[in-house]
Formats: sequence, structure tokens, C-alpha cells
Amino acid sequence: MYVANMVQFNCKLLKLVVSIYVLSRFFVSFLVVKAKNCENVDVRVNLSNFENLRECKVIFGSLYIVLFEMSTPKDFENLTFPDLVEVKNYVIIYRVFGLTSIGKLLPNLSIIRGNTLIRDYSLVIFDLQNLKEMVDGVLPSYVVLHTPSLIRGLLTVCQGVVVTVE
Repeated sequence: MYVANMVQFNCKLLKLVVSIYVLSRFFVSFLVVKAKNCENVDVRVNLSNFENLRECKVIFGSLYIVLFEMSTPKDFENLTFPDLVEVKNYVIIYRVFGLTSIGKLLPNLSIIRGNTLIRDYSLVIFDLQNLKEMVDGVLPSYVVLHTPSLIRGLLTVCQGVVVTVE
């Protein structure tokens, strides 16, 4: 009788442990913000298009942030995408007026692989009239693997700089 009660108790305990585990996985999935993998992300002209970048952790393609010619620094004050860590192909940031800090916009972007390039570059930053800092006031600390980067037309940061990291 004692052995039968122990087996029954152990089965109930095991069921309880499994139930708690399943419930914890269920609730944790709601509590944790889910970062996702994205294909090419094209953010252009309208600030609402930045929603395409929301929660992206890895972009399996390229990132385009282009043609925000009517935007102001106020438009970018609270805009940040801390989930983005890696872009597999290239990043182009072109004619984004009002953007003052790339480091604030993409604070955790650390890898631009350059698997596919745009005109032999993996990172193109061009014609950002209001840019004051890229990352902590210096050139990007982004890891650009085996491909050159083109950085031009930044009136307040630098002029005609080409950076190659290998």
C-alpha cells in the first residue's frame, strides 16, 4: 500500500511540475517582447514606415532608410530600434533630413555582413544634413565584415570618408 501511494504521489507531483513548466513557458512568451527575423526592410518617405523595422533582430537582406527630405529632428526624438543587431547584406541611409544620431536610432546594430553589396559597399551613409553623431560622436563601431563602407555628405560629422574594416 505504501509503494502504491508513493507511485501515485510521484505521478501527481510529476503532472504538477509538467503543468507548471507548460504554464511558465506560455506566460513567458507573453511577457518577453519577441524579436523577429525580417527580410529586406525598406523605410522611406513616411515616418510610419519605420514600423516595418519594429522588433526586427536580424535582417536577412538589406536595410534601406531613405528619402526623408521633409522630416525634422523632432520627428526622430523618440524613434529607436534597439532589437536590431545584424543585417546580412547592406545598409543604406540616404537623404534622411532631421536624423541627428544613427547611434540612437540603431543602438545595438553591431554586424553588417555584406553578403550582398550595393556598388561594392556594405554600409552607405550619404547626405544626412542634420547628423551630429553616428555612435558616441565618432565613426560607427559597427562591425562591417570584409567590405568597405561609404560615408559622404555629412556636413557636421565628416566629409568624404571611406572606411574599410577587415
